[in-house]
Formats: sequence, structure tokens, C-alpha cells
Amino acid sequence: LTALVMASAGTGHAGIASALNNAVARIGSLLAIALIPPLAGLGDAATRDPARFAAGSGRALLACAALAVAGALVAAVGLPRAQPAP
Repeated sequence: LTALVMASAGTGHAGIASALNNAVARIGSLLAIALIPPLAGLGDAATRDPARFAAGSGRALLACAALAVAGALVAAVGLPRAQPAP
């Protein structure tokens, strides 16, 4: 994805494209780390109860898998198809 962003930006905008790509990637990672555990039930009480922690971990892994599938679908639909070389 980084290669696609950099190639489509052109040489005049390479710095801005790189900065935006890095910012979006970091923000996405931080949001995932901040939001998935509480939504999966992995709060403070779950760290003291092995059964709750195991159940919450399973929900968190399913959420991550669903997000990965959603990202793959967005990439399959949104990224341009490679053109064969002449």
C-alpha cells in the first residue's frame, strides 16, 4: 500500500504522501489498540478473571479478523488494477 501511495503521488508530492501515509497508518494502529480491547470486554476486571480474559480475547481476535477482511475487501475494490506492460 505504501508503494502505491508513493507511486501515485509523483515526485513533487512524495514528502506529503509519505507523511500522510505514515500518519494514517499510525492513527489506525492506535485506534485499534485503544478501541478493540474495551469493545471485546477486556477491561480491568477481565485481567483478574481467566475465564473473562479468554472470552474477551476470542472476541478481540474475531474483531481483528473481521477488520482484516474488511480491509482486504476495500483494497480489492478500491485499488487500481495493474496494467500489463506493453
